[in-house]
Amino acid sequence: FMNPVELLDFYGSLFGMSSRERAAKIGELLELVGLSKFKKMKIRNFSKGMVQTSFMTQRSQLLMHALERQSRFQR
Repeated sequence: FMNPVELLDFYGSLFGMSSRERAAKIGELLELVGLSKFKKMKIRNFSKGMVQTSFMTQRSQLLMHALERQSRFQR
């Protein structure tokens, strides 16, 4: 089982982000959805409410992709 950082790192690699980009964006995304203090907690231990409001929804996956695209345009 993964923690939020590991899961977002995996998704970021699927989008072709470099490890440096992933590290920067993961912290930003966890802060945005209010889960930065739970970054080391295993996802299986999240409450149902945490899961429903967290990055694990499709919207936050799309947000991760949008942040990645934004970083490419800023170069």
